[in-house]
Amino acid sequence: MDAVASADWAKVEARGGEVVRPVPWKLALTAAAAAGGAVFAATIVALFVSDGLSRGDAVWVIAWSSLATLWAAMAFRNLLHLVRREPLVGYDRSGLHLPGVGYVAWDEVRAVQIDEVGRGRAAKALIGIYLHEPQPVLARCSLRRRIEGRIEAAASRAPLAIHHHKLPLEMWVLVGRIERRRQAALRG
Repeated sequence: MDAVASADWAKVEARGGEVVRPVPWKLALTAAAAAGGAVFAATIVALFVSDGLSRGDAVWVIAWSSLATLWAAMAFRNLLHLVRREPLVGYDRSGLHLPGVGYVAWDEVRAVQIDEVGRGRAAKALIGIYLHEPQPVLARCSLRRRIEGRIEAAASRAPLAIHHHKLPLEMWVLVGRIERRRQAALRG
């Protein structure tokens, strides 16, 4: 139901493609930061509960418990990615290969470019993958990617994205490599 076929990364590389794996220390640092946030939030909850709960404390306990759960899940997810060393993206002459998305043919991709999400100091750069028709591609994605993609597409942003903080090379270099491969495949 929600199982997306994972790319055979060795075959992508055997066909002359490139597979980009995350930097291990960045994954470990992200996991440690999320685990630290989870411990902090759990400590706040423990302090509320240790004094006895009043009616007004329930909202705070629920909020901090939710944050602790979210941060713990993020830490666990990053640890899994660290252990599995799952690639961030793969691309070859046939198209892109993305975790949680699967295979995306070059003729489905309209553009690959660096985008900024957010405003001011909170703005974050990412690699946006724009699609000619997002819905058929998003229908094949995992539930998380499908939801994120539909929200982004509704806001006229790239429905698929690769985040910068785990990349082993500069974003503009990776975008250039992907875009050159896409252009060559579309011409040839």
